Amino acid sequence: MHGGVPGVVRSARRRGEPLVGKAAAGRRGALLLVAVPVIWGGVLTATSHVRFQDTYREIYRVADVSEEPVVVHYPYRDLEDARRGLTIRNDLHAPLAIDVENGGVVARSP
Repeated sequence: MHGGVPGVVRSARRRGEPLVGKAAAGRRGALLLVAVPVIWGGVLTATSHVRFQDTYREIYRVADVSEEPVVVHYPYRDLEDARRGLTIRNDLHAPLAIDVENGGVVARSP
């Protein structure tokens, strides 16, 4: 070993090959393999969040203009807002429902 440089690195330098070569390409590939699904998941999460916020904004608009308390069917989480006259709960007979697949408020027939 001459000057602390291993033989493999010395021979790569003599041939004019880059020292980072395959290892750096492998790291870049691994980073790309991880980054693409993470970014895609972030985009899907942000889109779902915006849709969910728009749905709640629509429900609160309905509650603001309604004279009677508004009941909305949503099977996953209850919300009671007595000040605005709004109840969101698992009520199969509610006149409104949150579409869990597409977002939005759906009017239901009684």
